[in-house]
Amino acid sequence: ALVVRLNATCQEFYEWNAIRLIMPAVACFLCVQNATLAFEASEREAIPQQWAIAVFMMSSTVAPGIFLFSFVITFLAYRTRAMPFCFVYRG
Repeated sequence: ALVVRLNATCQEFYEWNAIRLIMPAVACFLCVQNATLAFEASEREAIPQQWAIAVFMMSSTVAPGIFLFSFVITFLAYRTRAMPFCFVYRG
């Protein structure tokens, strides 16, 4: 199991939940997609239509997930600055 450990001072930010959930989910979706494509190429058979639709739907969440992950990381890095990051105020 993948566990991201944080110290007590960082756990008060709800943004850490996005970091702990989004990036592992994106990595899992990419693994499933790559395994599906590798199986299809090696077996020379078509995968079931329902599975192809599910993989296609999962792949559409990868790019927004990476964008959201990088936005949250940058937001947390700049949260102590006087000027808000992208006009997002924290509390």
